[in-house]
Amino acid sequence: EAIYAQRFDKNGLKLNETKLSVDYLGANFFESSLVINSLSINSADNLSLLKTIGLFGDSVYDTFVSIYNASGNNLDDEIFIGTSKAQPPNFSESIVINSDNSFIVSSSYTLGEIIAKKYSQSGVIQQSQQINTYTTSQQFGSQIAMDSSGDFVITWQSNQQDGSGYGIYAQKFNSQLQKVGSEFRVNTYTTGDQYSPKIVMDSTDNFIVAWQSYNQDGSGSGIYAQRYNSQGQVGSEFRVNSSTTSHQVNQSISINQTGNFVISWEKSGYSTFQDSSNLYIQRYNNQGQVIGTETKVNQREFKSSSVLINSENDIIVTWGSGRYSSNAFFRRYKFD
Repeated sequence: EAIYAQRFDKNGLKLNETKLSVDYLGANFFESSLVINSLSINSADNLSLLKTIGLFGDSVYDTFVSIYNASGNNLDDEIFIGTSKAQPPNFSESIVINSDNSFIVSSSYTLGEIIAKKYSQSGVIQQSQQINTYTTSQQFGSQIAMDSSGDFVITWQSNQQDGSGYGIYAQKFNSQLQKVGSEFRVNTYTTGDQYSPKIVMDSTDNFIVAWQSYNQDGSGSGIYAQRYNSQGQVGSEFRVNSSTTSHQVNQSISINQTGNFVISWEKSGYSTFQDSSNLYIQRYNNQGQVIGTETKVNQREFKSSSVLINSENDIIVTWGSGRYSSNAFFRRYKFD
């Protein structure tokens, strides 16, 4: 197995293809894994990749970080982050890269402790901080977003902290990895499970958290979100999916520097681990107002998807073509 990236210009034309990892294959292909945990791009267009390599049978997972410039060249040697001897979520989960190519990785340990570590570009640990204050039961699934000054927010899911199943929590930090205020609950609706948070942040400290909530929309999982500015919560949590039939899962979210944002998700009649049949997007302006209606993106079954919105409000959606296919596709939208 290997990981590749393809860069495009603003008109959708290919620039360069980059191999982001060495070929890896365990003694038995079906017992080996090569997983992209997280990607992050900074203001200089440098890309950081957090990946985990392991053998299922041995339950040993090694995590690495690589940093590439806009030409696809590796800026340093592959950086070893650590080894986990348990299956996910006990491993590194999210990465964000700063303008100076330092980076922060959040990791779950023993399902009750989430740690953020700040590294130099060469991989030297500069700071380490426990994220969650509440440690009873399970906390994991951390995701990071950073603004242009290096301040950042980490969100995660926590079991039984809100009194009913999993809930979504978050903590703000300044650029020195110091906590700003206390951890706070993101979801207002607390019945059942709220899980799998994703977060984005613009250059002026506005951020949005999106998550899945089970049976809140009356039919399986639904996608919900909450907006924040530098002063705190903005408005109420809102449902993203208009259609509520079946499961809405595997959301992705992107925000541009004017605060406009887009959320994508998969509509599946199966579980979250099966191929989905429908991929949708919904656009919002910087006031959180819906733009248009939810839009179906794909024409065939797929596996894994992501969304991006640029400064001109163009939207790019990427996805894989199926469980056993190696093809990747994207669709680009231009809106007036």
